Order: sequence, then structure tokens, then C-alpha cells
Amino acid sequence: MAMIGADLGALLSLGTKFEATGEMFAGRTGDIVKRVDQALETFTKEMSNLKREADSLGSEIRESMTSLKQRADAVVWTGNHREQHNQVIAEFDSEIGYVKTAIEMFSTEAQEVVNGELTTAMTELGTGVTGYGTEARTVSTSFSSSVKSQHNAIDSVMNG
Repeated sequence: MAMIGADLGALLSLGTKFEATGEMFAGRTGDIVKRVDQALETFTKEMSNLKREADSLGSEIRESMTSLKQRADAVVWTGNHREQHNQVIAEFDSEIGYVKTAIEMFSTEAQEVVNGELTTAMTELGTGVTGYGTEARTVSTSFSSSVKSQHNAIDSVMNG
């Protein structure tokens, strides 16, 4: 016997599957967004910890080097030894300045990474994934509604 219209049970099943698929996509994208947020939070905390450690290290280096320089300056140097001492101290000051600058640059860059492009990119990623999930749910719900409407129309025509 030839079928006229469509298998009503299959239409209902198809509509339900579309709807469930849309919900599943929305749930999975929600999970991804949550994990992106958690990863960003963990990264932000870790970068803040590293910045604090770098700042602390910079302070320790400055304090230690200042103390050592003061001790060296307290030694009585004369003649050629004094000139060598002054040269070594100047080189030492230059190197300490370089280390201090490097640590300060790391701290600044770490803070910029946390507050800048990475945070923006991760937020945009989460927004994009949410949009895809919402779109998948919308399309699936639309297909589900369409299939259910076809079911109802066919059922009404065929079964009165």
C-alpha cells in the first residue's frame, strides 16, 4: 500500500530528535564557554602570582645588591685599586640596572597580557561559541517546529 503524505510517527520522532540535538549543542557550547572562563581565571591568577614573585625578586635583588655595594664602598681602596673598584662598581650598577629593568618589563608585560589581548581573545571566543550554540539550537528548534507542523497538517488532512 502506498503512503500518502508521511509517516506521522516518524515525523514526531524526527521533530523530537531535532529539538534534542539543538539542546545538546547548546549544552555543549555552554560547557565550552564555562571551561574558557575557568581557564582564563586560572591563567589570570597564575600570571598575577608570577608578577608578584617577579616584583618580590626584583626587590630582593635591589636590597642585596645595595647592601653589597655599601659594604664594598666601606672598604678603603687606594690608588689603582680604587680605580679598579670604581670601574667594577660601575659595571655592577649597570648589570643590576639591567636585571631590574628586565624584571620590571616582565611584570608590566605579564599585567598587559592578563588585562589585554588574551582576555579579549578568550572573551570573544566564548561569545562566538555561545553564538554558534544558540544558532544551532534556533535552527534545530525551527526544524523541529516545521516537522511538527507538517505532522499536524498531514494528520488533520488524513485523519480528520
